[in-house]
Amino acid sequence: MLKEQNVILGISLLCLGLLIAPLYDALAKYLSEDIGILEIIWGRFFSHFIFLVPLVYFLKGKKEFVNQSTKHQLIRGTFIFLATAFFYASISQIPLANALSIMLIAPIVGGIHVFIYFGRKIKFTKDLLYIFWFFWNSFSNTARV
Repeated sequence: MLKEQNVILGISLLCLGLLIAPLYDALAKYLSEDIGILEIIWGRFFSHFIFLVPLVYFLKGKKEFVNQSTKHQLIRGTFIFLATAFFYASISQIPLANALSIMLIAPIVGGIHVFIYFGRKIKFTKDLLYIFWFFWNSFSNTARV
């Protein structure tokens, strides 16, 4: 059973992260007018590196830097880098609201691919919620553009 304190802490951290993420994207959009996308991405990942290396070393010790999952972490980091690069390149070309709208339909696209390629059974309630969420997201974001 989860402790209530952990749940509240988790919800609080999630809300904080969801408040920071749009500001982060808006700052990247603003910076892309003056400097290159690769410089923005370099700044993001370098600042993460500078912050996290001492933190992980202090909390976990030297053994956490190279372990059995290092290869997987490097592959994961490459995909995160590519996703960030493509997203930042897109927000330098189109309005931020449009880019976020497109990004938010990714679960729908993923759900459709799972249905087509892996033969997932259709669950009426879940699929109805996908469709509702898609239209809600589309109409709420286009009204602000």
